[in-house]
Parts: sequence; structure tokens; C-alpha cells
Amino acid sequence: MKGSATSIFIMILAATIIFTTIYAFGITNESGEGIQRGQTIQKDYHTISTALDVASVYLETGLRYSIYQALYEVGLQNKTWYNNGKIDVKQDFLKRLKPSTDAVLIKYTRDPFMFLDNNYLVTLPQYSVEVNVENNTLTADASSSGRLQVEKTRPEENIFLEKTVKMSESFDYKLLSDAQKFLDGVNDADIINQTVSDYFNKTWKTSGELQLSGCQNKGQIESISVFNDANGKGFSNFTQAEQSISAEVASTVSMINLTKYPTVKLSPSTTVLVNFDCPATKNDLCDKPEPSYKYTKTCNFTYSYQINTSVVLENNQTYPVKTDSTIQFVNHLLEFTHIISSQYKA
Repeated sequence: MKGSATSIFIMILAATIIFTTIYAFGITNESGEGIQRGQTIQKDYHTISTALDVASVYLETGLRYSIYQALYEVGLQNKTWYNNGKIDVKQDFLKRLKPSTDAVLIKYTRDPFMFLDNNYLVTLPQYSVEVNVENNTLTADASSSGRLQVEKTRPEENIFLEKTVKMSESFDYKLLSDAQKFLDGVNDADIINQTVSDYFNKTWKTSGELQLSGCQNKGQIESISVFNDANGKGFSNFTQAEQSISAEVASTVSMINLTKYPTVKLSPSTTVLVNFDCPATKNDLCDKPEPSYKYTKTCNFTYSYQINTSVVLENNQTYPVKTDSTIQFVNHLLEFTHIISSQYKA
């Protein structure tokens, strides 16, 4: 009896151990799968968060290079900013810089940002940039109504994160201030007009006269002949004279040295017109008993000129920009044109 009871106890104990082992194994297996799934979710979450952070840095870099590119393109536009008067250089500059910056920045945001591989794609919103220049500092603030978004989907799980990113960049930019000081202080129109006046005074006459005497010289005198005689030239017509004078005036203006503004370069395009008033008197007595002939032409010359002066200001820093199909480091130029019209006469 005692032996039978011992056997039954051993059988019950063995069954209990087997049951407990199977139950414990099941619990352990289920817990392991849960821990592994939690680790995967945690890994995805951190990876997605990092993707958003890296995409933010990418956007900030894109804004900076968008400004560089926009400044380069605005500098190449060579707009007329001045026409015998003054305008608000700053507002005109900012008005042209903003759309250029927006147009470049959109190239950075039109495609999703890929982090590590295609499993982590960050959707980027479109941004609008506000630019300003104060105290020789250019600032650009970019904002968007949308958010950076990234989503990761696995069986039985879906992670979606989004982030609002506002960007701001600033750096030194003296060219605009130099341009305004140049317009306000130097008044290159006065300098150019005085230079051109001195040139005409030394080089070209404002009056001349030619005569024909004797019946053997009977005829008329062309106005260009009076001009050539007065100036010691041999032009065949006034068009040729005007082209020659225009080139000389442009060369003279380009040599103006603005000592206070060493970064300013004057590149003029000049058109000169020679206006002439040439009355003539004629006394023809060649058919008289005592024949004589006298023809006199007297001319007054005035010189009308229009000088489109391209004023170029160049900074001393280089920035990476796309020129044609290559990336180059270039100095940013700020170029604007003065249209100066005047007249030289006696």
C-alpha cells in the first residue's frame, strides 16, 4: 500500500512538472515575441525621429544655398534702377530677391527626402521666404503651413510622425548699403556729366565755318565738311562721327575713379547725337561783267548724349552657385543701371 502511494505521488509530481514547464515555455515564448516587437517599434520610432531631424538640417542648408543662388541671379538681371533721379534701392532689391529665393527653394522640397533608404521617406512642404536687409545683415525667414511628415508601416503596426520646421538664415551683406550710399552721396550723374563736359570742351568744337570763293569753286558745302574742318577730322557722314564720339565718351566715363567706392565699377554704354544748325549765304555774280562767287556756311553744333552706366558693386566673399551646368564659387555682384541724358553746347 505504501509502495502504491509513493508511485502515485511520483506520477502526480511528474505531471505537475511537465505542465508547469509547458506553461512556462508558452509564457516565455509569448513574452519574447512581445519584447522583440516592442524593440522593433522603438527602433522605427527613433529612426523616424532622426529622419525628421536630418530632413530639417537638409532644409536649412537648402535655404542657405537658395539665398546664394538667388543673389547671384538677381545680380545678373541688370535692371534699370535709376533714371536721372532716385528710387528706393532696398525695396526694389527685396522685391526681386524674394521670388528668386522662393523659386530656388522649391527645388529642394518638391521631392521627398530619403533617409537611409526608400523605407524612410520624409514628405516636405512648400515654403515661402521673407527677406530683409538691416544694418548690413541679410536675413531670410522661411515658413510653411505644412509639416514634415514620415510614416512607417509594418504588419500589425503603423508609425506616423510629423514636425513643424521654421527656418532662418542671416549673414553679412554690405552691397545694398554701398549702393544706397553711392546713390545718395556720390551722385555719379553729376560726376559723369562734368567728365563728359570736360571731354567735349577739350575735344570737339561747337561751331565752324567754311567758304567757297571764286566762280571756279562755285558749289555748295556739306555740313559734315564744316564739322570736319572745325575738328580736324575726315568723317564721311555724321553717323560715322557719332559712332566714333560715342565710343570715346564711353571710354572716358569708364576711367572715372570713384576713390570713396573702390568696389564700384562704371561700365557705360553711350549714344551721342551731333545736332547741327548750318545756315548758308550765297552771293553768285558769276554771270555778271565782273564775275564773283562767295558761298559761306556757318554751323553751330550741340552734342546730345545718353549714357547707360552699369554700376557694378562686388563683395569680397565667394559663395557656391550654379552657373550654367556647373557649381562654382563666385563673388556676388550687385549691378544697376543709371540712364543719364544731357547735352553739351556752347
